[in-house]
Amino acid sequence: MRRLSSMFALLLLAGINPLKAAEEPRALIERALKAIGGAETVKQRVGVHMKVKGTMHHEGLGQGIPLDGEAWEFGQRTKLAFHTEFLGNKVRATVVMNGEKSWLDVNGQIRDLSKEDLADQQVSRHQDRVTNLTPLLTDKGFTFASLDDIKVDGRLARGIKVSYKGQPDTSLYFDKENGLLVKYAYRAKKSADMKEKLHETILSDYREPDLASADEAVLREAKMDVTGPALVALLRKQTPSMAALEQARALIRKLGDDAFKAREKASKDLVALGAIAIPLLREAVKDDDREVARRARDCLQRIGEQSSKAQVSAAIHLLGLRKPAGAAEALLNYLRDGDVDLANEVRASLFAVAHQDGKPDSTLLQALNDKDVARRKAAEAALGKDGGVYAKQPGRQLFPRTHKMAMKHKSWVDGKLEMELETSDYQFFNAFEDKVFAKP
Repeated sequence: MRRLSSMFALLLLAGINPLKAAEEPRALIERALKAIGGAETVKQRVGVHMKVKGTMHHEGLGQGIPLDGEAWEFGQRTKLAFHTEFLGNKVRATVVMNGEKSWLDVNGQIRDLSKEDLADQQVSRHQDRVTNLTPLLTDKGFTFASLDDIKVDGRLARGIKVSYKGQPDTSLYFDKENGLLVKYAYRAKKSADMKEKLHETILSDYREPDLASADEAVLREAKMDVTGPALVALLRKQTPSMAALEQARALIRKLGDDAFKAREKASKDLVALGAIAIPLLREAVKDDDREVARRARDCLQRIGEQSSKAQVSAAIHLLGLRKPAGAAEALLNYLRDGDVDLANEVRASLFAVAHQDGKPDSTLLQALNDKDVARRKAAEAALGKDGGVYAKQPGRQLFPRTHKMAMKHKSWVDGKLEMELETSDYQFFNAFEDKVFAKP
């Protein structure tokens, strides 16, 4: 009998190669990555800012608690800021995961996260790494085993178990037809009671983030065209000539004129100039002359400062995304505007349009010898002629080729619905400044 057992073992070892057995789980992972756009696209190291909304479910409250907020993610650092209201109480909360600098702010009460909280987050980070899928193909510490098929939202899904030393096993389930990851599950302790619980999440609504929709909505609300040529024309129209700037400066000086009629006419003429006058009016708000400051504020309000700025900002973003003919010239000329935020957005879009079909933009090449220092520096940064300094500065918006992402997440703990989340309005950055994650 012992000999027969040995013979069966020999046959088993000869017929089943362990590496070959792992090919099926690996094939499922590769297929899933291909279904969302490819491993290279997923592996891009970028900072992500997104809008988040959803519902938190709590057994004791007997009702869902609506959540609305935004999130920032880059590498090992994450920030979630949201507000909600339940039982008549308004809550504004921010939680930051930043290693030993992790903290929580609830209605102004700030505290560092406990060791138990950090342990929870370490498990969550591991799950994020697993569900990213790309590490599974490159980190040899991961091992796989096949699981039985199950149904997820009525559709058949194939499963694999993912193991990693020191971390809970994760069950991944992939839609049998389209290959997408549709569910993951693992068992881990919760810091609240330190009891091991089953965590399950279903992923759905896979789409590539629409990087244009939010900006297009701003312009369409103002009944503006969102095509490439129209965006170039819009920015050109918003770009002040030297004559217009001198006119605005002269009118602002008259806001403090001794004659009431002169002050009134100056206010009216500044409002007529529109967005061109906004940067100078912002400076005038700080004027020591109270009459000048008051009238400047009134002009900004009548022009519609925020809506005007939002429209220009939207146009700048869309130019960086779509790269129409004339974009570099329009963006470069707009740098005369005194708004720091918009100037930074212009530089990011210039960086995005600096090369077309592998060739540097001719307008930017000419600007390398421009007498205007701001234009020359902007061209150098966009073309990488500054030694790569600007390219490394955090906070630069990117317009990358993106992959499909699950926009909806639904999570259960021990079979009880805990959270429903939906993400939208994605923006991508090369990195975030440290202040984004710093305590207030």
